[in-house]
Amino acid sequence: MAQVGTGQYTYQQIRDFFKLPEGQSFGLVSRVAADAQDRIYVFQRKDPPVVVFDREGKYLGAWGSSERPGRSTIRPR
Repeated sequence: MAQVGTGQYTYQQIRDFFKLPEGQSFGLVSRVAADAQDRIYVFQRKDPPVVVFDREGKYLGAWGSSERPGRSTIRPR
């Protein structure tokens, strides 16, 4: 796999890292963010718009609805 970055900040793509529940797939992903507890938030353009994973890619849950369009934001505290 290709590796990007330099020094102590190098990154590698891991295919199928996120483990979605069976039968589910991602829509068009517009953003990815992480919080202080190493949860990963994937913002997608389908319902549910926010999907949450742990640092190992395990599915933790999802929330939101595209019936109320707008911006979703995660900000540091």
